Amino acid sequence: MLQPLPLPFPWLTLPDGTFLSIPSGEIHHISLPEGACCQGSIGNWLFLTHNDDVCYLMNPFSKTRSELPKLAKVWKRRILDPNTRFNPIFYKLVVPFPLDSSPCSLVAAMIVDDSECGTLCISKPPIVTDSFRDDELPVLELEDVAFFDEKLYVLAGFGQLIIFELDKDLRISFMECLIDSVMDLGGTLNPFRERRV
Repeated sequence: MLQPLPLPFPWLTLPDGTFLSIPSGEIHHISLPEGACCQGSIGNWLFLTHNDDVCYLMNPFSKTRSELPKLAKVWKRRILDPNTRFNPIFYKLVVPFPLDSSPCSLVAAMIVDDSECGTLCISKPPIVTDSFRDDELPVLELEDVAFFDEKLYVLAGFGQLIIFELDKDLRISFMECLIDSVMDLGGTLNPFRERRV
């Protein structure tokens, strides 16, 4: 009887731009376009940025590209002070469906800057459809983002789990706090329970 193949382990990106295969320990080199920096991945697509704020996804095997919005510009546009000294330092991209099955899919990007302020950017690449900054609603501190059953969930500070509903134009139409662990622990009343946008 044939045994199913084990699930493949992810590759880890090393500081020199190579990739480490776990558990074999093999080092792989994938050539990236000139000036590109790998910020992460979604499935088998690399998330690449350039110093001119250009962002895109690239399949390293087929070299197929999918253009993304200029996320650093989206982040800067949401700042009240355009001369701010803060910079984006962390990006996380999530999709509701595998990109190979739907290359024009919805993409949500969480951008965290070096002041630990987060911005959530919703896009149908390469067009930004909406964005939300956690300092707009101080009880939220964006910590993680994920799609589950085609719905967008955000894990916020103090253990809050928030669902973001998107309308047909992929704009945030409704937010609801599903889990508020501060309340569960007898903390102060959360002014953010549900909000229509």
